Amino acid sequence: MKTPRLILAACLSLSACLMASRPMSSTPPPDVAKTGYGTFVGIGPQQEERLAEEAASQLERIYPSHQNLLLFQQRIRADDSFGQRLTSALQRDGHFIRAWYDAAMSPQCSETSSGGGESYRTVPVCYLVDSIEGGMLRLTLYTAGEVWSRFYSAEADALRPLGAWTHQKG
Repeated sequence: MKTPRLILAACLSLSACLMASRPMSSTPPPDVAKTGYGTFVGIGPQQEERLAEEAASQLERIYPSHQNLLLFQQRIRADDSFGQRLTSALQRDGHFIRAWYDAAMSPQCSETSSGGGESYRTVPVCYLVDSIEGGMLRLTLYTAGEVWSRFYSAEADALRPLGAWTHQKG
C-alpha cells in the first residue's frame, strides 16, 4: 500500500516543480476566482491548528514580523476557524496584521497597528484551503504577487505534507 502513496507523492512533487518553473500570473486560477478565498474543506481542529502553524511559519520565513504588516485581503468568516487560528498564530509570533472579520465575531484581533513610528512594508495576503483529487488538501497563500502552495495527505486525524512548498512569482 505504501508504493501507490510514494508514486503519488513523487508525481505531485514533479508536477509542482513543473508548475513552479513556468511563468504564472499572481491572480488566482478561475475556479478560485469564482468561489473566493477561505477554507473550503472540513478538517478537524488539530489539523486546522497544524495547517495554521505551518502557514504562519511560512509567512514568517518570507515576510519577517519585524519588517512587514500583513494585510488580509479577504473577510475571515465566523465559521472559518482556520483563518482565525492563522491570524492568532501570526499575532502570537509578533506580526502586525490587519484583518476583517464577520460582524458575528468578536473583534479581538481585527487590527494591530505599529507603534513608535516604525516603518513596515504592507503585504497583501489571501489564503485558500481546499481539497483536490485523491483526498488531498492544498494550502495556498497569495502574497504580494506571489503564490505559495503545499499539498497534504489527510488521513484520520493525521496531516502529512506531501512535499515542500511550491513558489510562483507573478
